[in-house]
Amino acid sequence: MNTDAASKSSTTDPNREASARVLPALAWNKLMAQTRTLIPEAFTSDRRVLNLIAGEWQEPGYERPYKTPDDGSTLGALPFISYEVARDAVNFAAKEQAEWATGTRVPG
Repeated sequence: MNTDAASKSSTTDPNREASARVLPALAWNKLMAQTRTLIPEAFTSDRRVLNLIAGEWQEPGYERPYKTPDDGSTLGALPFISYEVARDAVNFAAKEQAEWATGTRVPG
């Protein structure tokens, strides 16, 4: 039997289960640790993620867990906010950007 043909057929078999693999540099725990190191103010003391709203890191909403599609395990929780809070945050950011673009915003 030709070993090249055997290996080729096993990789193109649509019934063969694909094994998901995450590169070590992209492992979720590693990425979150790097983010906490770079932006520690974006996390609570117990490592929950905060929202940046009106220039301040805040906990205005509720947490919603997110899971990996690989095996369904929970990776963490993201902060969700109400429509009103999101609208106010976007309006604040748009005003900040407009001031920044025209050079009228004073850093503070």
